[in-house]
Amino acid sequence: MPRPVRPLAVLFLLALLAPTATIQARGQKTVFHGMPVEPDTGFLKPRDVTSISLDPVWVYEGFAAPLAGEAAEAGMRVVASDRSGRVVSIDIAGGSAVWTVELGEALPVGPAVASGLILQGTTSGLLVALGTEDGRERWRATLGAAPAALPILERSRLLVVTLAPELVSLDPADGRVLSRLPLPGAPFAPAIGPEGVVIGTAPGQVIAAGGEPLAIQWTRDLGHQVTGPALVDRRHVLVATDDRALWSLRGGSGRTSWKQRVGSRVTARPRVVGDLLYVACWDNDFYVLGRKNGHILGRSRLGHRLSGETTLLGQLLFVAPATEASVVALELPYLGVAGRSELGAPGEWFTTAPVAAAALPGVTVGWGRTTGRLLALKIGEPPAPPAAPVAGSTPPH
Repeated sequence: MPRPVRPLAVLFLLALLAPTATIQARGQKTVFHGMPVEPDTGFLKPRDVTSISLDPVWVYEGFAAPLAGEAAEAGMRVVASDRSGRVVSIDIAGGSAVWTVELGEALPVGPAVASGLILQGTTSGLLVALGTEDGRERWRATLGAAPAALPILERSRLLVVTLAPELVSLDPADGRVLSRLPLPGAPFAPAIGPEGVVIGTAPGQVIAAGGEPLAIQWTRDLGHQVTGPALVDRRHVLVATDDRALWSLRGGSGRTSWKQRVGSRVTARPRVVGDLLYVACWDNDFYVLGRKNGHILGRSRLGHRLSGETTLLGQLLFVAPATEASVVALELPYLGVAGRSELGAPGEWFTTAPVAAAALPGVTVGWGRTTGRLLALKIGEPPAPPAAPVAGSTPPH
């Protein structure tokens, strides 16, 4: 008589034969993982482009060292600083200096404008507030380490990430430090969200922080190094990593909404316009992605690496490709080249990203590898094409 089969033995045998499976909490059913392709969507096929000219208005040459970062628009002026410690307020119309301040120490970043002040961080870890009208010092605060990015105004406080690494909260009225929050690695520029800020760190953690005193709301480890600053888009956070991927994380939890691979590293903050994402990439391409699902709709190639930040002015997206010595204006939504300005200085190229100057209207952009210069470009009408010869006339010699 055969022996009865024991249920426990059957379950044990099935467990041995079954393939190994990884148990995941709440599977990500909405995650889209893609690879860069040449999509035949027709999105970037040739279309009519409204051409513009980018006309040089002035060049300011009163700096003592290369520029510390991008200039900042402050009403009818633009403020810029160099690495030696010089901060200059420049009249946007004529390019002359309104005031100049020597801080007397090296500067790792450019100036920021917030709460009616010019805010300038120093390498020694100070944050100095200057008056926009006269450049007179209003206060200075000790950050504890050099700033890693420009300070931002979040509600009624200033927030600065430092190389300590920390997130520091300050009172904009007098520079008093309100609280400090240690960070797990070197931070990129924070992005303002509905409940505070989101910060990407180089080791791969993305952190949402808020409240006063500052506290962490959630942390997400992406498993790859973060390569650029995050962007908060409504209820989602967009961040790039060194596996050539762009992630969309849910703003309330940090869980993945979608993930899309592009052709190379992304170090510039993505741009959101309508339902589209514009992503500047190191493989010389602009990628156009669907905002909701990350699907690649098209890509547009420029001549050099797209590593710097972009700026948006109306329907024009401005970029200065690395070492190309030109500023390019791309018309949205299809990224047709609307205009271009060449630097025309042998051996030089632009050292900062273009920054919108609505008062021109146009952009300012820095150059000069040994001594900084700031160039203002104004948007104008393209030159009229030569008139067609009249039938029977003799062309001019």
